[in-house]
This record gives sequence, C-alpha cells and structure tokens, in this order.
Amino acid sequence: QRSAGTTPLTIRRRTGMRCTSAELEGLLAWERSRNSIDLAHLRLSPSTHMSLNVRHVLQKGELMPVEYKFDVTHPFAEEEPVPEWVAKLVAFCVGDRTGDEVYELMRKEYPIGRPDFEAAVKRLISLGVLQPASGSKTMSSN
Repeated sequence: QRSAGTTPLTIRRRTGMRCTSAELEGLLAWERSRNSIDLAHLRLSPSTHMSLNVRHVLQKGELMPVEYKFDVTHPFAEEEPVPEWVAKLVAFCVGDRTGDEVYELMRKEYPIGRPDFEAAVKRLISLGVLQPASGSKTMSSN
C-alpha cells in the first residue's frame, strides 16, 4: 500500500477459506496501527481457525517436544514455526485475560521482557493465531 504522506506498507499473505475484502482491510488497518496499540487492557483469545502442531522425538527414552508450529486457515492461510514460549503464550490467552494478565503469567515460567512479549502478541494477531476478544476491534475475525 502506498499513498502520499504515509509510509509504504507491504504485507504478504495467502488467502484462507472465505477470505473477503473486509479481512484484507482489517489486516491493513491492524498493520498500520499495531505499533501504537496498547496491549495492557486488550483482551486476547485464540482464533478458532488455528491449530498448534507439536512434533515430538524420542530422547533418552522419553518423548520430548522439539518443534511447535501454528497453522491458520482463516482469514489467511499461514504456517508459523514458533518457540515453546510463544505456544505457551497462546495457551494463556483464555478466560478473557488481558495482555497484562497474560504477561504476568508468562513471566512466572519464562524470563521474557515486555518488548519481546508485545512483539510476539502483535505478530500472532497479525497471523490470525490470536484475536482481540469480542468487543475489541482491530482485525475482522469471521
């Protein structure tokens, strides 16, 4: 996207099931505003259009998780390998928790700084793994 007086924006996504122009516009709006979004009170929830695939291998006689990957089918078709802590972050985004509440839970298990946490959450929203809970408006999620 290019227009006079604004910074050009390039986003590459594969359209998912039933992707409409509303989802495309929602993505552009999110990407334009994501740096100024305050996650502190934003309520987060996992998308019903994503799944987490965990690959395990046998190590020292035990099955150990070694790879985590999110697959999203709507509004965009995405596959995103992530570290364990990002998979756990999404698991904490239930029960109508805010960004601050999720961050506090994360800090109990992982030594993650606020900037890394916020960057991960914003990336997960952009991919469609997480979404603002109903009532919050950033990207269309239907």
